[in-house]
Amino acid sequence: MRNDYHFNELEYKRTDYEKARAELERLTKEVEEARDAEALFAVLEAEEKLSEELGYMATLAYIHMSLDSSDQTYAEAVAYEMGGVSQLPNSPFARAVLDSPFFPEVTKRFGEEYRFRLEKSFRLQKDGLELIAKEAELTNEYQRMKAMLRIPFRGKDYSEGELMKLREDPDRETRRDATKAMLLAYREKKEEYVKLLKEVTQVRDSIAKANGFTDYIAYMNVNYDRNDYGEAELSRFCAQVKEHLVPLLCEIREAQKQRLGLEELYRYDYILRFPDGNALPAGDVQALTEATLAMYEKLNPSLAEFFRSMIDTGSFDVAPSDKKVSGMGFQTDLKRDLYPFVFSNCNGTASDVSVFTHEIGHAWQGCLTKESHYPAILDHMVHDAVEIPSKTMELFTFSGAEGFFGKDADKFRYDHFCTMLEEIAAFCKEHETEGYILTHPDASFEEIVAYVRELEQAYFPGMNAGDLEELYAEGNDLFRDMVIYMFPRYVMSYALSTVCAMQFYELFQKDAAAAVAQYDALCRKGGSLSYPALMSAIGMKLPYEDGCIEALCRFAREELKRLEEKL
Repeated sequence: MRNDYHFNELEYKRTDYEKARAELERLTKEVEEARDAEALFAVLEAEEKLSEELGYMATLAYIHMSLDSSDQTYAEAVAYEMGGVSQLPNSPFARAVLDSPFFPEVTKRFGEEYRFRLEKSFRLQKDGLELIAKEAELTNEYQRMKAMLRIPFRGKDYSEGELMKLREDPDRETRRDATKAMLLAYREKKEEYVKLLKEVTQVRDSIAKANGFTDYIAYMNVNYDRNDYGEAELSRFCAQVKEHLVPLLCEIREAQKQRLGLEELYRYDYILRFPDGNALPAGDVQALTEATLAMYEKLNPSLAEFFRSMIDTGSFDVAPSDKKVSGMGFQTDLKRDLYPFVFSNCNGTASDVSVFTHEIGHAWQGCLTKESHYPAILDHMVHDAVEIPSKTMELFTFSGAEGFFGKDADKFRYDHFCTMLEEIAAFCKEHETEGYILTHPDASFEEIVAYVRELEQAYFPGMNAGDLEELYAEGNDLFRDMVIYMFPRYVMSYALSTVCAMQFYELFQKDAAAAVAQYDALCRKGGSLSYPALMSAIGMKLPYEDGCIEALCRFAREELKRLEEKL
């Protein structure tokens, strides 16, 4: 990768999509006229370079918009680039490649997963390109609304990210009042958020039907590479979580209630693990960055060198800003042999460490995959595996917790381990919520809220918010949910990946070097294998297999006991 640049020097130029369209049509014709396999491979390489350039400008604009959501110039640039990309005629090109008499040579060289990726392009964009562009416009609007939301609290206006620290405050009244302020701020904008949810849901339903799918769930299962498994397996996973993990979570909540000395644990108490406060980072962003580098030098020197280069090229921006979207971190690939970019908005809580080490996991996976020299279409892992490198990196971070949290290191380890278990259940709840919304595009907001309330009791029995219950019953908490608005059907990938990350962590406890080597081996495979084949290749249990969640809970109980003894 190049080291002779700085991110701030990269210049954005608006893409000429008429020219790009003409070039793609020309390449499609060349595929149809190819006289041998080598001619076909040459066209595939040319199309890959075109796609890389188109993706570069769109990604550059998106990063700048995320760094400053108040900059209307980049907001407009993102809308333009995403709209242009979404309406390119990719399907005819994919169809021509699949129909080529020389395509068997392509699968022989690159594997069957290459064929699946091409078929996906064809199946998902046969029609409705203007609807896909509209969906991108709506999700960008949600991101902008969320980033610009200001929450009045005790005489000062906060962003949602800034308020997070107050929602973790050891003082119960502060936690309650901060949570109430957040919910009231969203209620103030309720009409806008309800309208946006309705509109994006109906657009997604129309996208699916325009491309021949019964609903958006079937459409997104293809998009997320679920070629040899689907809703039946994911439903079985959710059922196992309810049967085996939910009872463990009830035990964790009971222990938390006792630790905090409360007669009743309300929703605004869940975030606080310890009566004197959760673990807080022992330094600012610069100190955390240095601690991350020191940890990686011990864990994996090659990763440390990679991380240092990201810093030097300005490809790592996690500094707090009220202009950044809150509650979100991301890693994205700029192409052009540049380093991936990591974004976060630190808020002074333990999640800072988890978020930006999570994103470094994504970045490192991309780096190792490139070393395998797959075609770009296979750079990205299948979606249900894509979060394994990031969620595993969160747990590997336990080895350097003292550098991040000092005397609070064990509090962080215990809190984060519990949180990851709780997230599995929360992600399943989200998955079922989305399932209802996407299969009932005409449902009223009140019907959606009623369904969500039932799911909350299934995954978190006894959950209630005390005197804030009415604000939750109105559905105001749903407006905070980026998954529903921005990342439909993706959240199950987090749940499955967290289960796999726990398997890596269990190995790490026994043999750290072996776990790191196996982790790197996973990353190098990129998107070359299907999800079941990838899990088999690295010796992992499929999370939706019978017995997997039960085994996870056995390990989790042992690990929780070990962590509790160190507190």
